[in-house]
Amino acid sequence: MKLCSRFFDIKLLYIMWIFQLIQGCSSSPIQETGDYPQHLLKAHDQALAFMKSGQDNLARDLLAEIYRQAPDSIGAAINLTLVEMKLDHLDAARKVLEELAVRQPERADIVNLQGVVERKSGHFDKAEHYFIHATELDPELPDPVLNLGILFDLYLGNKRKALDYYERYQELKILRDGEKDPAAALWIADLKRKSKNVQDIQKNAP
Repeated sequence: MKLCSRFFDIKLLYIMWIFQLIQGCSSSPIQETGDYPQHLLKAHDQALAFMKSGQDNLARDLLAEIYRQAPDSIGAAINLTLVEMKLDHLDAARKVLEELAVRQPERADIVNLQGVVERKSGHFDKAEHYFIHATELDPELPDPVLNLGILFDLYLGNKRKALDYYERYQELKILRDGEKDPAAALWIADLKRKSKNVQDIQKNAP
């Protein structure tokens, strides 16, 4: 029974690994903390509930209206961006992020999201630029480091760089949360195993 349970845990982690690699690390919905009218705060809570229940179009419409009425609402703007990305409305997400970046140029989480949008759009050079800039703005933020690993692993084909970024991400994750990311541990082990296999093949080549 313990062996079956362990196999299930490993398989579940592997599925999580594949899903996260495909999605990339963007962000989780955030609460609105600004000093806004009560009806907008309630509307934002409702939008978060829509996001949680997968009612993305309803969430998008409500967040867009909140953002229209309160364009300095960071929470509504970031959550609107997340929904637009989930709906593959990448131009709309890019527009909101560009407006946010003008008002909040030092926020690494916003720059990281700009990188995610560009990666999803296939603009890998731009994505790398944004992710690196995010790490410069906040060297202790794990998300852009993970996204650099994913970018080099799945899109640019540089496994050595990907491994370096994954290992750095794991270090930052431990510093921030006090524990490792189990999915990242799988990615690191997999890349090290593949690297060793390549080295063994090269060593034994005639």
